[in-house]
Amino acid sequence: MRRREALTVVIIGAGVAGLSAGCFAQMNGYRSSIYEMHNLPGGVCTSWTRRGFTFDGAIHWLTGTRPGTAINRLLQEVGALRDKRLITHEVLRQIVIGERRFNVYTDASRLEAEVATPVTWVRYTGVWRGAYEGWLPTKEAMGAKMQKTIPGLSNFYLCGQWVEPGGGVPVSVISGRNVIKLICRQERRRFINHCTTT
Repeated sequence: MRRREALTVVIIGAGVAGLSAGCFAQMNGYRSSIYEMHNLPGGVCTSWTRRGFTFDGAIHWLTGTRPGTAINRLLQEVGALRDKRLITHEVLRQIVIGERRFNVYTDASRLEAEVATPVTWVRYTGVWRGAYEGWLPTKEAMGAKMQKTIPGLSNFYLCGQWVEPGGGVPVSVISGRNVIKLICRQERRRFINHCTTT
């Protein structure tokens, strides 16, 4: 019986979604090559130092990581939380304009009590109709399915926080995983969603 040759998944962009796609590609028997124009991986999930201060560009969006959550399991699958201690904060973000303060709590019921509606987001942030990470948080938008392929361009797939509703780091990891699931389905391969440790 002839052995099936391992296919190579070429990934453009070493952001969180690209790195996730690379991890899941290798877990599923594909070779992966990731190309990035910057000298560091991470995409917009990065930090930089200026005049002795470190600025965190996006890791504060690593939400939903408490043990037992779906996001925690997903990050465990790609090995991102191995030997890591997570700290859960009471407040995800505080928006301050003049004397007004608006807390975005990590506890959903406490956030609801703070009246965190799209109108509240507009009032405090000025973001059009409360759009979050490019998606307006409506029932229709949050359940939306976006095409992961481009008609006429075979074997080219899209992933990232703009391809899945919600935005942020967890959604980017999910997006990378979903593209490899799609490739496995098209190749009639069983999708493997966990990494093995050696």
